[in-house]
Amino acid sequence: MIDIYRTGLWLNCFDEKKYERNSLEVRLLADEFKRIRSRVIPLLSEIGSSLPEFTVHDIDHVDALWESASDLIGDNITLNPLECFILGCSFLFHDAGMSLAAYPGGLSDIKRTLEWKKLSARFGLDVDENHPSFSAVLEIFIREQHAKRAEELPQVFWNSETGHQYIIENSEIRQKFSSIIGAISASHWWDHEKIEAEFQYKILPPPPPFPSDWSIDCLKIACLLRISDAIQIDERRAPGLLFALRQSKISDYSKMHWIFQNKLTKPHIRFDSLFFASTSSFDVSQAKSWWLLYDTLKYVDRELRSTDDTMLRCRPNIGRFAARRISNVEYPSLLANFITVKGWMPVDTEFSISDIPRLISNLGGNQLYGNNKFAPLRELIQNAMDATRLRAIVDPAFKFGKIVIDLQKTLDGFSIKIKDSGVGMTSADIVSKLLSFGNSSWLNDDSIGEYSFIFPHKGDFSGRFGIGFFSIFMLSRSIKIITRRFDKSPKDTIVLHFDDGLNSRPIISSASWEDLMTEGGTSVEAFIMEQDFYSMTERFPDFFKLISSNFPTCDVKIDVKVDSVVKTIDGTRWREEPFRELASRLVVEKDLYDFLEPYFECAEELIDSNGNIVGRACLYPSDIRHHGGFASDPGAIVSNGSVISRGRFIGVLLGRPARASRDDAIIGVEDGEFKRWLSSQAKILSNRPDAAKGELAIAEIVVSLGGDPADLKVCEIGGSYLSGPELQKMLSDIDEIDVVHDSSVYLSKPEGGERTRSAVSVSMGVSYFLQTQNWEESIPTFAGISLEKHVIKIIQREFEIDESVIELTKKIENGRYLHQCYVPVWVSKSGDKINISGKKYKRKMKITEVKDINPISELD
Repeated sequence: MIDIYRTGLWLNCFDEKKYERNSLEVRLLADEFKRIRSRVIPLLSEIGSSLPEFTVHDIDHVDALWESASDLIGDNITLNPLECFILGCSFLFHDAGMSLAAYPGGLSDIKRTLEWKKLSARFGLDVDENHPSFSAVLEIFIREQHAKRAEELPQVFWNSETGHQYIIENSEIRQKFSSIIGAISASHWWDHEKIEAEFQYKILPPPPPFPSDWSIDCLKIACLLRISDAIQIDERRAPGLLFALRQSKISDYSKMHWIFQNKLTKPHIRFDSLFFASTSSFDVSQAKSWWLLYDTLKYVDRELRSTDDTMLRCRPNIGRFAARRISNVEYPSLLANFITVKGWMPVDTEFSISDIPRLISNLGGNQLYGNNKFAPLRELIQNAMDATRLRAIVDPAFKFGKIVIDLQKTLDGFSIKIKDSGVGMTSADIVSKLLSFGNSSWLNDDSIGEYSFIFPHKGDFSGRFGIGFFSIFMLSRSIKIITRRFDKSPKDTIVLHFDDGLNSRPIISSASWEDLMTEGGTSVEAFIMEQDFYSMTERFPDFFKLISSNFPTCDVKIDVKVDSVVKTIDGTRWREEPFRELASRLVVEKDLYDFLEPYFECAEELIDSNGNIVGRACLYPSDIRHHGGFASDPGAIVSNGSVISRGRFIGVLLGRPARASRDDAIIGVEDGEFKRWLSSQAKILSNRPDAAKGELAIAEIVVSLGGDPADLKVCEIGGSYLSGPELQKMLSDIDEIDVVHDSSVYLSKPEGGERTRSAVSVSMGVSYFLQTQNWEESIPTFAGISLEKHVIKIIQREFEIDESVIELTKKIENGRYLHQCYVPVWVSKSGDKINISGKKYKRKMKITEVKDINPISELD
């Protein structure tokens, strides 16, 4: 306990010999302060009852502020007795509002306030003491309003049988100083801008009978109260016995405050800094408390610096406080030399706990990956593959390793562990690479700079954006990483553990004996809730197929272990293995695989100008609606073994990610080779005995991507499908033809109707080939030509129609094509013709003939 009457502040300010000429006034202030102190003690003792979770706010805390203030003013700043009296009273009142007892009418007083009405409305709380949340909301109110209540308390009275009871009994003292004391007491809760605005010019003359040179500098007093309170966070605030008595009433978060304050020594001043140390070490279970202490000291450091700035700016001539910063808070590792840890290491990350959870949610989570719940798992596997590739490059003795994925059922979900034997990480790598948002790419890894001269091209690594690791927080809050750099010893194994996602700092520690790694590498274990796991695997009840379909060409073997059953995914031979084996990894639905199997023999290699195989694939005659749309697309654009986009073909084409989410691809096949492959596929598939209608889907792809459709069927007339050459031959015998949209023909079909032979039906859209958001960028050969345009080109050539006429037929007026008219496409059972909108072409058609055609608008 502090004897305030022996502190330097008290002895300097209330020394009657020092102020011999005004000894009566000094004695008056000292005696009055003692009476106020004795009367505020019962009120302060109620704080523990109203707010049991909070560390000590009783008279011992208040008295300790005298010692803190004495150290802070040192020999630099002086206070006169009147300023000291007001400061001492502000010490007494600043936290006195933190109890229900501070309101003479109790709950009735509180419920009448506008602040209570707003707070209860905020929580949707009916004003009823029996409500289960009432106590918690009341605690919030008392905490939030305690500074305002402190401002009012010097003038508040309690009724008793003997009359009004004030804390400041002396009515003259109360009348003269209660407003100043209240304002300064409340100011400890204000920000620095408000303190400066309120007190910058408040240097008040003293009221009688005090001498005229005892002016009251409100800014100086407020700043001294503020930083004296801020630095009083040591073990006196959290005595061990009281902590033990209150544990059942204290939340986990409050316990962290109690733990770190219980271990903290009183600070002492070294040069211009406050130095703190711990009485005992923080073990792994207390790591969160250590981080909370670190953040608290950083906050106090900012308070000291900001207060010093305020005083220098507003009171440059009165001296500076003796302590203006906190020692050793520049780095966590530096502070750990004095506030010690045991069994772990406080390595700070480069992200701010306050803003990264929001950033991850917006960029590293749903906004980046959409609803693709597999993306986080894919990112971890790609990281493991990168680490293994890198190990093979930098470690001559390394035998190219593999990745092990272990899926285990837990009580409330699943554990997924991804282990590699790659390059591994040190604690420095973890901080500067893995946990540095946007900088976690292996391409930025200077920790292995001595091997940089043998680095491969950047394209040999998946991790180009440095944000993939953070996607795991879409699925999991509890993540454990065990890692060891390949050139370190087993004792250098590091464990990184997130137990609450990104809402708190991860804990980095040395590995226990059961976690020691006998070789280099990294293991990442994520604990995923059951509903999230099934959301991720909804289309793939077979977990092995989920992995195999997403890593069909992986150059690092993957062992997938589920319920002790291990299956290996080996994509290292994708260029030479039988095509059906490659396809079996890509196409996981059996019915789709069976449908596609006859076309495997059509697969062709795509070879670049250097002679490298950059794809193995074939087209197939299918309408995407028949097989579930995008979800069933069997083709894959792959980069470093991983699928980055799906397509309407069978097989794989090499490419690269078009954006950070790696769900949009740019085909890496050269233009000439890709067009050659498209044209060759057209020739192969046009000679197969398949339904002609299926060829239309293939022709759509070939034409829209700039290939030659050869003898593929491109249109239909009178129930017969025609290729380009067949259409040309038919046109040679007629002088006019109508062109209509195939979907319109299908939708207008009458029961039992027959097609006319005067209208060619053709697809007017551009075929879907690749899941992409930017055709022109993703597919270099993209021509944007529909089968309609292709067919019209054939008509134009055969009918010898000038290009200017064709351009006129494309013109739109009043929202309609100028050339659009009704044409007959069906004959019903009764012989009636059914018309739909279409375009009419005549041999050697002139511009005047286009204008003479009755448009639909006139016919309507």
